[in-house]
Amino acid sequence: MYFTRIPFLLFFTCLLGSCQTSPPETTALDGTYRLSAADGNEYEIQLVTADDGAVYGTLFFQGDSARFDAPIDLKALTDDSLHLNMWYGRRFISVARRPTPMSGQANVEGDTVAVTLQKESALVSADLQASAKMIPLPLQAEAPAFAAHKANGQMYVIGWAGNSIYLVEETDTGWVEQPVPYDQEQYNFSSIGLSPDEQTLVAHGGPREGGGPFEEGGAIYLLHLSAPTTIDSIELLPSTINTPSYDNFADFTASGDLIFSSWGDAAGRPGPGKGDLYRATLTADGWQTRLMAAPLNTPDSDAGPSMNAEETVVLFHRNRRNPPMADKIFASRKVEGKWQEAIRLPAPINVTHSGQYGPRLDPDNTYLYWTSHHRGQGNLYRIKVSEVPALADLFSAD
Repeated sequence: MYFTRIPFLLFFTCLLGSCQTSPPETTALDGTYRLSAADGNEYEIQLVTADDGAVYGTLFFQGDSARFDAPIDLKALTDDSLHLNMWYGRRFISVARRPTPMSGQANVEGDTVAVTLQKESALVSADLQASAKMIPLPLQAEAPAFAAHKANGQMYVIGWAGNSIYLVEETDTGWVEQPVPYDQEQYNFSSIGLSPDEQTLVAHGGPREGGGPFEEGGAIYLLHLSAPTTIDSIELLPSTINTPSYDNFADFTASGDLIFSSWGDAAGRPGPGKGDLYRATLTADGWQTRLMAAPLNTPDSDAGPSMNAEETVVLFHRNRRNPPMADKIFASRKVEGKWQEAIRLPAPINVTHSGQYGPRLDPDNTYLYWTSHHRGQGNLYRIKVSEVPALADLFSAD
């Protein structure tokens, strides 16, 4: 039920229907439930109502040989029935709300079984309570992610589920989105960054067919812009950046370097199966790549780096495989020229039961943007840096 590569993982978000909320008695659902299945398995479900009325939560299972946390969201609710969707594929719980305990059907682990659902407590976990205050940015892009900012306040985002690129702008009347088309019959991109001169997007992806040496894991490309919403040409970066393994989540630094994650090395050799962070500089001899400092690269999988404009703070996500599907956002500050040990950011940025990816700062370090699946589907969120002391401290003077 787990996937080992993020771009493939993200394509499953489109399988879930949008949350149908604001039905009667939604707040009565908040709390902790015990789900008992006819096959003998028992699960814990926690539900919480968010500030925008969306009901979502997590399902927890601990067996003799298996353990998982699964984000879930409310698919449908009436006076008499409840239907919850779990993010890992088309798993569901559908029960009649009366009598108590509720009874119905579920395919929690792939097989449809009879279940009963009994509310045990009005309490839900702290990180779910904290993230209930977070409302995803209301963008039309399907599973939007990766905010790449322009100096004028506009930003590029990519729809992870639909792979479409948009130039978006927040106005007094809402968000305005302009498509940035490319040949989606030939290419398939899943992350983006923007160059300091705003003339080039860097993207991870690859050809849809006949991908050659990069077909399995994708590669990093430059998308050259002739206008803000026009991609003039697409350039595959050389083997000093792209390896036969897996290279992804690239972004530009303010100095024009590329930072990215790779499962291979700069000489083109396959990596040991974990991600590391790299930095590439364009020289007279082409792109030259070097491994980033040891405090940032660990035995865990480290991926998706980005920096603030001053290049004193780096953000990235870690722990892609341990446990599976549970990436968390970390941040590190450079002190006297050396990167410090990275810290894991608290809730509501990170939540226990789902993945958080793609941290990006706006140019003046006012907002942190990131993607989270805690509501059962990928969405782009933002929070003021000043509201997260652990993050704000990284920008304070020594």
